[in-house]
Amino acid sequence: LGSQVGRPVYLYAFEDFPDEFSATVDNYSCGNGQVVCTGRTVPTLNSRPLYYITCGDTSYVGSDVYALTQNGEYRRPYACNNQDGVNPTFELLGYFEEGECDVLQELKYSDLLCSELTDIPSTAPTQLPSSSEL
Repeated sequence: LGSQVGRPVYLYAFEDFPDEFSATVDNYSCGNGQVVCTGRTVPTLNSRPLYYITCGDTSYVGSDVYALTQNGEYRRPYACNNQDGVNPTFELLGYFEEGECDVLQELKYSDLLCSELTDIPSTAPTQLPSSSEL
């Protein structure tokens, strides 16, 4: 599509955490996770955006931004189906070939799982600083 190549995105499933999946960018490993699908950080030919969408306790993995909204004449991706006052959250996981990540559709996404299982630098402090008493 463009001249930008982007970076590889790897989505992992886990035997030890059968209800969750996680992701890394570039060549970081993810503990004992198995790569389920590989995409890019930018769109490529034949790729679609892959979202992790949540509405309360309901979640969806796929490219349909309307998946958790009400069916009808006017579809609103900003409103959750049958959950008044609840707005969905969208996480763009990357760009993948359509259907390549279908095995993840019933799983919950954890953005922390890979960083907890490997030496990937965390984005937030993991320990409180020690205090010195005067």
